Amino acid sequence: MPHKEKVSTALKIDACKKYLAESISIANIANTLKVDQKTVRRWICQYQSDGESGLKSQKYNRVYPPELKL
Repeated sequence: MPHKEKVSTALKIDACKKYLAESISIANIANTLKVDQKTVRRWICQYQSDGESGLKSQKYNRVYPPELKL
């Protein structure tokens, strides 16, 4: 079952770009989008490490091979 997105991918990308361009603070982004500041920080880290694809919602939960499971 897919996860429901509270904030669209486009808004996440726009928020990250604005923050990285130093035009808006994390607190302002969080207040505007009605999410926690930790959430915005996580988006920024994902955007910096994986680019726009890091912010796209996944349709399904990740499936790990049995060798990795304890």
